[in-house]
Amino acid sequence: MRGLFVITAFVICLLACKKDPVRPAPKPGDSTTKPIDSIKKPVDTEFVETAAPLLLPVNDSINSDIGGYYVALPTHYLTSGKKYPLLFFSSGAGVYGNGSSDLPKMLKEALPLLLKENLFPPDFLVNGKHFSFIVMCPQFKSYPENPHIVMDAVALAMTKYPVDRSRVYLTGISNGSVANGYLAAANPSLFAAFVPIAGIDVDTMGCQSMVNANLPIWAFHNNDDQRISTSYTTNFIALYNSMHPAIPARLTLFPPYGWYNHDAWTKAMNPTYKENGMNMYEWMLQYTR
Repeated sequence: MRGLFVITAFVICLLACKKDPVRPAPKPGDSTTKPIDSIKKPVDTEFVETAAPLLLPVNDSINSDIGGYYVALPTHYLTSGKKYPLLFFSSGAGVYGNGSSDLPKMLKEALPLLLKENLFPPDFLVNGKHFSFIVMCPQFKSYPENPHIVMDAVALAMTKYPVDRSRVYLTGISNGSVANGYLAAANPSLFAAFVPIAGIDVDTMGCQSMVNANLPIWAFHNNDDQRISTSYTTNFIALYNSMHPAIPARLTLFPPYGWYNHDAWTKAMNPTYKENGMNMYEWMLQYTR
C-alpha cells in the first residue's frame, strides 16, 4: 500500500515538471513584434470601366427651349459610388428638334454619333488616374439666345447624375459652340475647361471674364469655313491670349473639310486625334476646379 502511494506521488510530480516553460515577454524591436502601421493591408485597386457607356434618350423637357436630351453614363455608375466628370455638349442647328420624336436626329454627328457607334472610350487615363465621363447632350428647339437656356441643362445634369462638380467640361459645335461661348463667359468659374469647335463669338468683356477665371481653352476650326468664318475663332484666341492668361489658349486649324468646309468636329472629336500625345478629352481632364 505504501509502495502504491509512492508511485502515485512520483507520477504527479513528473507531470507537473512537463508544463511549457514560461517565455519572456518580447522586447520592442524584436522581430516577433510589429507596429500596427507596418502590418500589410489589402490595397484597393482602382475600378476601370471597359464597357461602352450607356446611351439613354430622355424625353423630359428641361425648359421651354429644350424638350429632351441624350445622356451617356458609365456602365457601373449606379454601383460604383463614384462621382464622374461631366462633359456637356451643345449641338449645331442641323439637329434642332422637339426633344421627343426628333431626338434621334442628334445621333447623326459629333459626340452623339461617337456614342451611338461605341467609338467613345469608356475610360481615359490621365496623369496616372482613370476617368469615365457622364456626357450630356440636350436637343434645342432653336438657337438658345440666352445662356440661361443652356445653363438649365447643365444644372439638371449636375443634380440628377453623380457628377464631380470640380470636373465640369464644356464643348460644342457650330451654333452650339457659339452658344457655349456665351455660357462660359457668364459662368467661367463653373467649368474646368472649354473646347469650342467651328464657332465662337465672345466680346472683350466676356473674354476677360474667362481669362480672370483661368479657364483653359482649346479651339478648333477649319480654314476657309464658309458657314462661320474662321476669323471668329482666330480673333477670339488672339484677344484671349493678348490678356496674358495664366493658361494660354490653344488653337488648331484644320484644312477645309465637309459641308461648306464647316465640319471641324469629325476630326477634333475623334478620340484617335491627338496633339502632344493627348486627345481633346485627355487634355480637358488635366484641369479641375
